[in-house]
Amino acid sequence: MHRHLLHVCLPAGAFFLTACYDTQRASYATAAAARADGAIQRGWLPDSLPDSAFDIAESHDLDTNTGGGSFRFEARDADSFRAQFQPLSAAQLQSLASNRTKLQRDGYTFHAAPGFWLAVNWQTRHVQFWLNPKSE
Repeated sequence: MHRHLLHVCLPAGAFFLTACYDTQRASYATAAAARADGAIQRGWLPDSLPDSAFDIAESHDLDTNTGGGSFRFEARDADSFRAQFQPLSAAQLQSLASNRTKLQRDGYTFHAAPGFWLAVNWQTRHVQFWLNPKSE
């Protein structure tokens, strides 16, 4: 009897735990593919995504409305990309305390774009981004 109950309860419990976990992941080879899939319109990627962006990865949690990801971009888009955002404030930088030191050491600078915070390494043209927890 107990053995039968165990065979029923374990799979049911595993299903319940995975059903409650609402993190979704996506990756795109190019900015065009991300746009075609609607990832920018749904708010999971920044509007400022450069046309040359590639190697795009994002994940988001529908329950908590948190998420982030990364991408790379070509040098030809650096100036127009840089013009689209502002530096993060001191208070915003404090929110990134766990990631900030290593990213700074690795050459990243921090910026705000509508709905997102970004860490950009202008030398390697690599971007890490997070949904802005204070955006409305």
